[in-house]
Amino acid sequence: MTRTSRSIPRLLGPAPTIIEAMSRAGFRLGKQPGLYKRDGHSQVDLLVPRAVGGPGRRAARLGIHGKRAAMKVHGLEGALVSHARRKITALTVRADRSCILKVAGPAALLVAKVHKIWERLEGPDARRRARLAKDAFDIYRLLRAIDTAEMASEFDLLASHDVSRHVASDALSRFRSLFGGASGTGTELVVRAVEGVEDADFITQSSVALSQDLIEATTRP
Repeated sequence: MTRTSRSIPRLLGPAPTIIEAMSRAGFRLGKQPGLYKRDGHSQVDLLVPRAVGGPGRRAARLGIHGKRAAMKVHGLEGALVSHARRKITALTVRADRSCILKVAGPAALLVAKVHKIWERLEGPDARRRARLAKDAFDIYRLLRAIDTAEMASEFDLLASHDVSRHVASDALSRFRSLFGGASGTGTELVVRAVEGVEDADFITQSSVALSQDLIEATTRP
């Protein structure tokens, strides 16, 4: 078993502080830790895996950066283990801005999405349920885009590190409940996401088939 450092936030430099840097970019910290807004429209959420976020319930303890700069979230731990450097370009047409960032791997993204859906399922209002449908469809898109063997291999990687092992295992169990059958809540959310655009029966069958492939690939001895 591999131990991943739990002091990763200490890699942050002391200056500028996160809040100062966000302020220079025009983002102001809201009432909740880690939630920044600009001009009342754009929003950026700065999230830290709970396993490395220090004590407390919601606010990440980040030393000199304080306890309001970022919010702790359960389920992001996989990104500490599985990530790759990728070039991120501007979305604006003809803009030539770009930067190299570490981006979470497919299984780490799937784990995060599963935990998010599971934790927000109880008694959601219509607006929240619509947002969960988008997250469920993101999982479906990952399953379509990434080879099952590659995804299963990445889950093996997550299982080999202390910091991500439990969240990955819990995510697979919850994934089976949510997406393992046509009547699963996750499957129903995927269908809802494309309601009126795609054939419901096809999306249901496709989602279940892809999910079953991953379930089988991650449960083989």
